[in-house]
Amino acid sequence: MIPVFSFVLPLILLGVITFTSEAQPTYLYHVCPNTTTFTINSTYQDNLKIVLSQLRNPGIRTNGFSTSAFGEDPNDVYGQSLCFGDLSTEVCQECLDFATQDIIQRCPIEKVAIVWYDQCFLRYSKQLIQSTMAESPKVFMWNTQNVTDQERFNELLAKTMKEAANNASSAPVGGIKFAPGENNLTVFQTLYTLAQCTPDLSGNDCLLCLEAAISDLPTCCGGKIGGRVLSPSCNIRYEIYQFYNASGFIPESYPNRTKTVVTEASAFPPLPSANTRPTPAPGSITRPEEPKMSISEGGKGGKTSQIKVIGSASAAVAVLLLISSSIYTIWRRKILKKEEMEISEVQLLDMGIGPALCKSTPEEEMSMNSHQDFSMIPFDKVYDATKHFSDETKLGEGGFGPVYKGLLEDGREVAVKRLSRTSGQGLQEFMNEVTLIAKLQHRNLVRLLGCCLEKTEKLLIYEYMHNKSLDVFLFDSNMIVHLDWQKRLSIINGVARGVLYLHEDSRLRIIHRDLKASNVLLDYDMNPKISDFGMAKIFGGNDNKTTNRIVGTYFP
Repeated sequence: MIPVFSFVLPLILLGVITFTSEAQPTYLYHVCPNTTTFTINSTYQDNLKIVLSQLRNPGIRTNGFSTSAFGEDPNDVYGQSLCFGDLSTEVCQECLDFATQDIIQRCPIEKVAIVWYDQCFLRYSKQLIQSTMAESPKVFMWNTQNVTDQERFNELLAKTMKEAANNASSAPVGGIKFAPGENNLTVFQTLYTLAQCTPDLSGNDCLLCLEAAISDLPTCCGGKIGGRVLSPSCNIRYEIYQFYNASGFIPESYPNRTKTVVTEASAFPPLPSANTRPTPAPGSITRPEEPKMSISEGGKGGKTSQIKVIGSASAAVAVLLLISSSIYTIWRRKILKKEEMEISEVQLLDMGIGPALCKSTPEEEMSMNSHQDFSMIPFDKVYDATKHFSDETKLGEGGFGPVYKGLLEDGREVAVKRLSRTSGQGLQEFMNEVTLIAKLQHRNLVRLLGCCLEKTEKLLIYEYMHNKSLDVFLFDSNMIVHLDWQKRLSIINGVARGVLYLHEDSRLRIIHRDLKASNVLLDYDMNPKISDFGMAKIFGGNDNKTTNRIVGTYFP
């Protein structure tokens, strides 16, 4: 079977290369908070369409950067787009053509949105964004492989990144603030870096943005051979393979630009992991010529004979191609399944918060999975239990995503939290819930029955609380009459017992950090149960550290 696959491999590669050269831009991430939305067919939507059409217009683009504004308050729209500095104008245009269509699919009614691709990014807002530095939202990405000599690596990374930041920020306002860099890590490996700001920033603002991104690297990507920080005003990246187009535009006016001599051996770096495979340099893939077939125009017999030979050969190639493509499909499905399982560990998509509890130890995972009340529930069972996530089973929606009521096969009523792909806090909250609440047992804490990590879905399954949350009673003039003083006192005592357990009596010392009426659920007998541990934080037994970081829900 191996010789057959090897024989047909060039044909498969031909199809892959042809497809890749015409493929859409590589999507990275998007953010569109649902706190501000517009009405369909409104003036704001009309103005947004005009701004997006202007951003894709090459006539207003300078150095890969476009900016646009249209409309008057309260329907004014501001937009920006930027292509990476090593791209050709053709690739840049293709990315922006796609982005202006894709962003309205991902964020159909939001007034604030941003989307990143490997080739460009695009954003729009209700507020003025031109010439204004914005560090959030941030997206962190890293390679799963670890460095061997971390001290040496970190020292060289800090030096190379600093040089790239200085070079990028030294460009004048309106110029291309883009700076690649490289340094020899070992005889066999080279460290490649990249820094870029939007051209509308001043040199000082550009440097501040890049320095803030660089300062996040130890938190998000410490000890990893590759990392990336994306923000609205700047972005940085480093790898041990050349991920940018070295033949692209590189300004010659960088005052601190240094040319590093790369040894011949360093031209063959180790292959990167599947999660950070390099993006082919724009224009570097040459489309091979289509295979040509010639037929002799000699005598009738010779022509017929050659046609038969060609037909037989074509049939044989078709059979081999079918067999090989089947092998390739099976192999590819395994790779995709593995990547889907790893994607939650590879990307930390959080608004400026470093990785916290995104991984459990093997002992913790074994303890969690063996817990009699906690299980991994197949997606199809949850899908059926919620009537295919229909609107009639929807209980509400929060920052994590929508919540649905479900009925499992064994007759248990459950509440299912479904991670929204536009959620800014989803991954952090999901991992906190699984690693924390599954290990806690108290009558005044909501019980997590299981979770589902299947395909691209992340689901949390809780016990169903018949009386919803405390805020339903407190802020409804009709419902509040059901809260007599005896029930109020019982709820207060129950919440206090739950908090005391978290702070003092549990084996993990936990601070909830977002305790509010909507996070206090009430069961059938009006017993209170604390829920939503997405922002909770673990402290050691004697750890009395404080933090200046403000978290939780803001009440104006």
